Amino acid sequence: KKFEDYKPIIHNFANILAITIENKWQHERLRKANTELEKSERKFKSYFELPLSGVAIFDVEGRWIELNDRMCEIVGYSRGELMGFVWMDATHPDDLEPCIQLVNEIKNNQRDQYTIEKRYVGRDGKITHVEASVGCVRNREGVPEYYVALVQDISIRKRHEAELDNHRHHLEELVKEKTGEVGKLSMAINQVHGEVIITDKKGIVEFVNPELCENSGYSIDEIIGKEISILNSGVHSSQFFKELWDTILSGEKWAGEICNKSKDGKLFWRRQHIAPVKNDNGEITAFIWVCLDITQRKKDMEKLKSYSLDLERSNSELQQFASIASHDLQEPLRKVITFGDLLKEKTKNLDEASCDYIDRMQKSTIRMLVLLEDLLSYSRVTIRPKEFEQVDLNCIIKQSLSDLEARIDHAKGTINVDDLPVIQADPSQMGQLFQNLIGNALKYHKEGISPVVNIQSQHSGNGEIKIIIEDNGIGFDEKYAEKIFQPFQRLHRKSEYEGTGIGLAICNKIIDRHNGTITVKSALGEGSTFVVTLPEKQTKV
Repeated sequence: KKFEDYKPIIHNFANILAITIENKWQHERLRKANTELEKSERKFKSYFELPLSGVAIFDVEGRWIELNDRMCEIVGYSRGELMGFVWMDATHPDDLEPCIQLVNEIKNNQRDQYTIEKRYVGRDGKITHVEASVGCVRNREGVPEYYVALVQDISIRKRHEAELDNHRHHLEELVKEKTGEVGKLSMAINQVHGEVIITDKKGIVEFVNPELCENSGYSIDEIIGKEISILNSGVHSSQFFKELWDTILSGEKWAGEICNKSKDGKLFWRRQHIAPVKNDNGEITAFIWVCLDITQRKKDMEKLKSYSLDLERSNSELQQFASIASHDLQEPLRKVITFGDLLKEKTKNLDEASCDYIDRMQKSTIRMLVLLEDLLSYSRVTIRPKEFEQVDLNCIIKQSLSDLEARIDHAKGTINVDDLPVIQADPSQMGQLFQNLIGNALKYHKEGISPVVNIQSQHSGNGEIKIIIEDNGIGFDEKYAEKIFQPFQRLHRKSEYEGTGIGLAICNKIIDRHNGTITVKSALGEGSTFVVTLPEKQTKV
């Protein structure tokens, strides 16, 4: 009979144990997902810091999200300056229209990527010629989320092309004059930077410079008299070459990228320019082929493409994780809490130690639920953001104070709010921002002293506003001013102050998405002052 009395307890304990094991399994899945995400981030960093290429990421509004040091060098601005720009600000005005058109074609699913030559104008007015290859990362619905650009400085190439044009003109004059100074012609071509080929109008090779021989592996005797197709790699279609020959046989110049093959079978990419040579009667007598090496750039493009695919996959995995965390992980935790309550309710004769075990189990479970909810909030900032709209910050503050009313009353706090402006923003994220900052001020107040929070705004005069949140709390050593905005960073023990260490990281991510900044000034025992700087209007493409 006594054993029968304990059967409900044993049954409940077995249920709790099963749920705890399930929770541990789900925790292991979360750990493995984080490990894979860290590997993806390390891979991304290695791609991103390619020293020879500028790499930049910008959002659908045209704002720079991230860029490497080489990109800053190419554009001619510091990273801090560029992060306040949209890409159109640094683009030469004459190049804006075609660039915007191509971005819109990607946005409308008319293309997946594009490559264009354009110019950037630096801070000092210096013009830099670049070749920009831009790809798009879309979400599972096919909607663009952001763009990735690989940028090459082609200023030197442009100078070489100008030199080549001069050389071509010089060569044409020599051919027209029929001076017979073939030796001088050959010498001029040999000094040109790049590979030079001269063919007749049927594509039979009549001349090559030493650089072509060196790179292709063919000797002059092996290539002279052969068709130019000896260099064909098989990468391009017959239609590609038909269009090329149709263009140059019509008397027009042709420029594009071609993959050639060396004698030993190695592939190499060239930026190729072909110009017809005409006699006094306007008849085509030959073609000059000038090729510049872009093999490394093509390899970088492949890495960029792989990186874009990794980003899309990571983004998809993160969304799947958010779905799992919102149900599969939270539901077992809620059951642990519920069964704990039932266990305490139905077993009134539990000893003090058993009750303590149940309480500690439920508190740990609640902490895990809060952590999962905070992680979801952190991921949703960029995974499922809302469109920017006109937002009255006074209404946002009013709602945030209403949500915090119980905490304010419990802490006997005072919140003083000046009149705040109307800005373009995501209203729900603005509410989360203010709720986190005010909530922290209430949490970290001095013992025995009621918290006072003052909120005011300032117009900077350059289209930005500053929102200042000042409190009289415990403060902190300012050497931790950057650390507190990183996820899971805490300056106090959990036994002193509750929380997961994600609140300010969410604030920082919200401000980044709104193209703003957040800073803090503080000292131990003297409170903290957070300064949020935001644009009044968000720039759009």
